Amino acid sequence: MLINSVAAFAGVLSHSGGIAIMTAFVIHILSGVLETRTLLLFPIWDSALYHRFLDALYYLIPQVSGMSKNASYIVGALPKNTGSFDMMPFVYSTLSAAFFYFLALQLFSKRDY
Repeated sequence: MLINSVAAFAGVLSHSGGIAIMTAFVIHILSGVLETRTLLLFPIWDSALYHRFLDALYYLIPQVSGMSKNASYIVGALPKNTGSFDMMPFVYSTLSAAFFYFLALQLFSKRDY
């Protein structure tokens, strides 16, 4: 559902189902990369602006990787001693999905199909 919000926005914006599907794949991959931004991306360039940009991007798009990891804690697929459950990826992802659905609905209502 959360990735669908970005795909719906991309589909309405581009009028292309193919671009919507490719955008969903890119967001899924980007979410995983941004999940490890402190370990992989921050050391690339030591700039506060760069770090804040990556943080903003991380919180703007749905956090699929964080939700998958935390869902594994809920269903018991990961042992309890490997980490702790965090509700925030679910909250941030719901807010970003609502934002992208809102943008898609605004664009859709202004288009003449």
